[in-house]
Amino acid sequence: MWKNCKEDIVGLVHYRRYFAHVSGLRVKSRYFAVNPGKCFHILSENEILSILKDCDIVVKQSEKYESTEAVFRKHLHVGNTQWDRLENIIKNKYSDYYGIFKKNAKSARHINCNMFIGKKKIIARYCMWLFPILYEMNDIQIEQTGKRYCD
Repeated sequence: MWKNCKEDIVGLVHYRRYFAHVSGLRVKSRYFAVNPGKCFHILSENEILSILKDCDIVVKQSEKYESTEAVFRKHLHVGNTQWDRLENIIKNKYSDYYGIFKKNAKSARHINCNMFIGKKKIIARYCMWLFPILYEMNDIQIEQTGKRYCD
């Protein structure tokens, strides 16, 4: 989507999660529902465009858990090793972001589900920052284990 889509607005949702006007269930945010069967309706293209008149990107509302670092460290697919690698990459190659990385790592509020709808120019800037980090994480994984993350 980042490099191949020609649209000005792009987004990513999950196979069972949508941005929606919600009624009749515990609302996680104004525009997010876990079960579309209980939604009033999934946001239309016109509704999304109307929302994006006032902002650059729509994401799921943050939720409160234990710290972001603690959540990531306890999951087997991330764990301590991968978290430490990520922290070292940001510290050594993106030092301007290291302070905010540490602050967010200690925060108990984070946005999960990797869902967004937004202006492509904003998302492209994020992808240009994010993907080199992900590629480096993958290269380290291959070097140390012989396997990619997605194997």
